[in-house]
Amino acid sequence: GNSMLLHAGALLLLCVQAAAVGLQNENLIIEFGTSAGFPLSRLAHPAQPGINLVAGSPAQALWVLQAVDAVGTVSADASKGTQSWTQKGSSILFSWRNVELTRISSVNVYLNVTLAPGDRYATWAASISNNNPGTSIGVWQLSLAASGLTCAEDDFIFFPSGYGIENPAHTGNTEKNSLYPSSDATMQFTAVGGGKAANGLGVYFGVHDPRGAIKHMRTSTTPGARRLRNASAPAGMAGMAGGFETNSPYVLGPEYAQAPTNAPSTTLSVDLLLENAGLAFTTYSVSYPVAVGIVPRAPTWYYAADIYRDWVLDNAHWTAAGPVSKRPDFPQWFLDNNVWVNSGWQCHDIFNETQGDPSVVLARMTNIRKLFGFPMALHYYEWQQGPNPDPTARYKFDTHYPDYFPPRPDFKTAVAQLQALGVAVFPYINGRIFDVASTSYVNDGGAQYCTKYAAQRFGAKDLTLYQESYGSGATFNVADPTTSYWQGKIAAVIQGLVQEWGVKGVYIDQLAAAGPAPDWDPTHNHTLGGGDYWRRGIDGIVTASRALVGQTPPLLTESNAEPYMNTMAIFLTLVAFDRAFAGASERVVPAFPAIYGGYFVGAGSIYTTADFTEPDVLAARMAVSLAYGIQIGWFSMGGITHGPDVDRDCGPMGTYDQWMDPRYAPEVAYLQLLQHYRGLVSDYVNNGRIALPPTISPSQGFFSANTSGIHNPGPFPNLAAAAWRLDTHNSIALIFTAPRSSLTLAFTVVANLADYGFPNAAQQTFAVQQILPDGSRAPWTTAPRGVLSKATSLAPRSVLALEITVQ
Repeated sequence: GNSMLLHAGALLLLCVQAAAVGLQNENLIIEFGTSAGFPLSRLAHPAQPGINLVAGSPAQALWVLQAVDAVGTVSADASKGTQSWTQKGSSILFSWRNVELTRISSVNVYLNVTLAPGDRYATWAASISNNNPGTSIGVWQLSLAASGLTCAEDDFIFFPSGYGIENPAHTGNTEKNSLYPSSDATMQFTAVGGGKAANGLGVYFGVHDPRGAIKHMRTSTTPGARRLRNASAPAGMAGMAGGFETNSPYVLGPEYAQAPTNAPSTTLSVDLLLENAGLAFTTYSVSYPVAVGIVPRAPTWYYAADIYRDWVLDNAHWTAAGPVSKRPDFPQWFLDNNVWVNSGWQCHDIFNETQGDPSVVLARMTNIRKLFGFPMALHYYEWQQGPNPDPTARYKFDTHYPDYFPPRPDFKTAVAQLQALGVAVFPYINGRIFDVASTSYVNDGGAQYCTKYAAQRFGAKDLTLYQESYGSGATFNVADPTTSYWQGKIAAVIQGLVQEWGVKGVYIDQLAAAGPAPDWDPTHNHTLGGGDYWRRGIDGIVTASRALVGQTPPLLTESNAEPYMNTMAIFLTLVAFDRAFAGASERVVPAFPAIYGGYFVGAGSIYTTADFTEPDVLAARMAVSLAYGIQIGWFSMGGITHGPDVDRDCGPMGTYDQWMDPRYAPEVAYLQLLQHYRGLVSDYVNNGRIALPPTISPSQGFFSANTSGIHNPGPFPNLAAAAWRLDTHNSIALIFTAPRSSLTLAFTVVANLADYGFPNAAQQTFAVQQILPDGSRAPWTTAPRGVLSKATSLAPRSVLALEITVQ
């Protein structure tokens, strides 16, 4: 025949003449062509073998290696070298020997593909050997790709930005390239599929790296054309660190060029920055595999997340601390908190003097606490004064880091009074950037503790400090979090705030949001370039802080990124929630809480004064916060409203006057209702995980803002809905809320409970109870034979919460 396909467990086979070679078990058929480069040629499910998720010619080679010599970069890909394959049992070893990099140097590249019985995916393990170790050649980056994949009109591509986003494969923003770990790549998997032509099947592409090393996650589509990698990387491109521009020429991945193909296709890939990149080497083995498998049904994002969850919870370093319920750094008062405000912030990060003035903050928060009627948490900006008591000499936002003390006059008194009111104070500090004009930098020789990128040449020398600048105009280097100096600096600030100034928690900016600044400083105690040291360094900051302040003060950081959860698992989710939640284009999907629900707590979204021009937009954003389980709000209580420093990116954000305006009493009442219900379902959103979205029939549609200038105009769902599974209770909560002030909703709730962790649901009857405002339960319906189907209606600005248990 034209293919050689062996079930896992077959005997040794050497290369023979065949068009394809592959592996099969009960979950996956995977085949590679035996032509040049061993292109991926078939991905299928054994139950539906006629559906091939490889749709066209590959747009990218199976691997691309970027290396460096004494002059610059050199590249090769899977079309090069002398190629062969050997199959033994459940593995195929693909070999590329004598891959020429320069006239006097070559390497061998190996890719071992394994599909063991019972596995949900095949693993690809890569290694490289140097045939001329005495020559000036070093490896820098290795890219691995599953290319030529399905790209149907109704397919969706999942990318792990924020909580997760999905895009239509044909019309969406499918070109993604983000540095992991960061707010733009929070997890290590991508996926594509879900279309009707493939009966809902999809492709899972996961990087099963349990230690969170530096890498780039990528997706791309090639409608009507395929793209081939050029042999060399573009020169002079600026690097990116999780959305924060740097001056680094660190570039992951060569350019593409166009060439014709037979069908539109999708590429899912990863670029691995290698450990000790650019240095002499003999052999190099990537310490973790790429995993490629079939997503068994739609929605692709959810079932791909289920595959990743199945691997990550038992294997990753960052889940070792266990779930929230077993951790001391989640005190009960924090888990009971449902709403956040901040003292004053704007996207254009220049603040005025009143935003952190203790007397102003205390007065406003006293009024807000009385108006809202419940405890809350306060993210406190601009609390710092510095050593000169002159108000004109105050250390302003984004200056002098990591030097803050002493605070502004009366800060300690304001903190004590706020916390007596039930407002927990979390001051802002930055855990990542080092102001070159700060006293600490000048006196301590700060450059030695900061990261440096290397020229992309053999030896990785010619080091240059990363530089960043924000609205303040100050110049920052990026501190190396692995140094004991930096860990001690941040820990000392946290200790002062907690023990001397009496705050209940601390916010540490940028740690999870900004990507790593890969470091080649040989005096720092870690591998150069690639590796997992960035995660270890941030863990070290928190560990050093805990040694001084104990386990209970909550510490949170900007954005959710998985590898930091072992030490810091409270995330300010501004990036995750700063997108559309419905509609036909790019939208948020809650993959992160589907995987890690019960292991972290999320909080906050960006709100601006413009939201109040269309209160339904404000209400919708609060509604999705409840549905997706985060602590609601992060409403700004101050800000610049006019002049040259007004925020023209997000719009003015100081919403205190709007909240206090009686015209917005309905929005206050809705916030009160949402926070109350979040308290009623707190066990689910704190300790459970997002489950498959319930089916709503008919679909209730979505809406967008009509007013220009609203920072996040949507679309938003007319009905915000989610299901949460609590494994410890073997129960499900369904949450529904209608955010629009004049829209009554009528719909039928449908759920097959076999899809919600009840494998014997068809033989069981389930009780469905309504969670009443006082927390009691009242019968709502039953779900015989595991199928819930009931028509209901929902009044404007109301909440329906249901609990489902085996009867």
